[in-house]
Amino acid sequence: MVDNQTPSVAEQEAMEKGRRLGFLIASLDISEKERQAFFDLLPEMNAEQLDKLSVALEKNYLNQATRAEDEKFAAGVLAAQGEYEGSVKEAAKTAEEKIKEIEERLAE
Repeated sequence: MVDNQTPSVAEQEAMEKGRRLGFLIASLDISEKERQAFFDLLPEMNAEQLDKLSVALEKNYLNQATRAEDEKFAAGVLAAQGEYEGSVKEAAKTAEEKIKEIEERLAE
């Protein structure tokens, strides 16, 4: 820190990254012992490792946060597919009936 105790830009960025990592680790669905192991490893990691860990944890967090929506979406897609397949079968059946009617008329 500079003489007037105001954090520098680099220090502010480091503190923000630390808060973000702390939040991401705290949000993991793991035991307290595993969580503490993460926190214990952080001081041993270099900046590149911390950035990679942050990216991985952010992806994990987003996957967890959107899991329910993803499942709803997948169910909706399956339902739409079922409706589509039913419509195609119905259309094919109707077409076959119409073709038979035309063939019968032509045979008269």
